[in-house]
Amino acid sequence: NGMLTAGGNKGQFYQFDCMGSVLNSWEGVRVQGLAQRSDGRTVLAADTHHRLRSYNFEDLTDQTIIQEDHAIMSFTIDQTDRYALLNIANMGVHLWDINEGTLLQKFKGIT
Repeated sequence: NGMLTAGGNKGQFYQFDCMGSVLNSWEGVRVQGLAQRSDGRTVLAADTHHRLRSYNFEDLTDQTIIQEDHAIMSFTIDQTDRYALLNIANMGVHLWDINEGTLLQKFKGIT
């Protein structure tokens, strides 16, 4: 029952089974990064509109979780699925509580 989700910044966003067959897709989603949530049916995707969005492949629903002012270059989520660490272009790293949609802290490096 393994599944793989893949996307790109040209508008492709697909869910495959382990045999390589496309199970579901969203058109026009320009993906910068992906993370699978522990429920096995929801994928978080950073897109080119500076958003972190949730995509549920079971009922094909989606919603914006976070809106940033600058591009999300990469992100990761913790094991509890509650916190996301986003690398924001020219702005440092932002720690979000994705359940509450709350920015908890900003980290800036020394240049």
